[in-house]
Order: sequence, then structure tokens, then C-alpha cells
Amino acid sequence: MNPYRETVLAVLVRVCSKGQLQFGLIWSGKAQACGECTHTFVGGGVEPGESTEEALKRELWQEVSLLPGQYQLRSISHGPSDFTGPAVEDGRTKRYRFFLVHCHTGVVLQQSPEAPAAGWFTPQQIMAIAEQGFSANKRTMISALSQLLLQQHPDLFRGSENLLRQMSREVALVS
Repeated sequence: MNPYRETVLAVLVRVCSKGQLQFGLIWSGKAQACGECTHTFVGGGVEPGESTEEALKRELWQEVSLLPGQYQLRSISHGPSDFTGPAVEDGRTKRYRFFLVHCHTGVVLQQSPEAPAAGWFTPQQIMAIAEQGFSANKRTMISALSQLLLQQHPDLFRGSENLLRQMSREVALVS
């Protein structure tokens, strides 16, 4: 048996009509049950026979009702894909595969049974959320992802570079 449970996570990003960078997060009852801050990424486990991209598209639809025409998938490679998480029910460790999901400006994140609330947050709001109780693993992932986003997709973050760097530093420092 594979010692890892492959897990896909979506880093939802959009630039709103005012030109402000925003990240999409959901409110997760599963995270709350684990004692974590309840804001988290859209995502979930890869089912047998399913590719990571298929799993991500399924999770985007199930959790926030996003259809492929509302976003563009961009892979995030190296680094955060190597993060592992706590063991799941069957004793395997989660191994995360991150995707950058660039959403169109007017996209609204819908709530669902898996995500009773969802919304768009500025980097400043994410820094405030981190102070409410992101786990050390999640803070490390967000910090590393911020750096990778700047390196791998600078075209999307032109004009927001300093804010993304600040978010990376401040989220990592929260204790």
C-alpha cells in the first residue's frame, strides 16, 4: 500500500475589479474538528484511478461550485508539493499537491455542505486570520507558497510583490 494519501489543494487567486489581489479560502468543519483555524484551502483526496488535475476539478466543483470556464489552472511545482500532513484514518500520511487556480474577476465562491462558508481575502486579511490559529504546518505552507507564487508566476502578481512578500514573512512569524 502507498504510504501516502495524495491530496490536492487549490491556491485560489483573483484580482478584483479595483485591482486588489485576493485569495479564496473556505471555512471548513473538518479543520475545526482537528483544532485548527477553520479557514483553509479548497481541496481533498485523490480517488483511486483519478489524476491530480481531475481530483482538483472535482473538489473545486464540490466545495465552491467553480466550473472550468471560470478559472485557469497553473501548476505550482517544487517545494509545497513535498509537504506532508497528519495521518489520515487508514494510517497513511497526506502528501499535498498544490495548484494555482487563477479565477476570473467576477467569480463568486459558493458555499456547500463541505464548505459552509467561502470567500475572497486580501493578503492583510490572511495575516489577521493567521493570528487566529493557523497550524505551524499551514503557516509554513502559506509562507512557502507566497515565495513560489512570486517566483513561478510573477505576471499574476505584478504590483502586489511587496504585499505578497510581507504576507509570507508575517504568516511565518505568527506563533
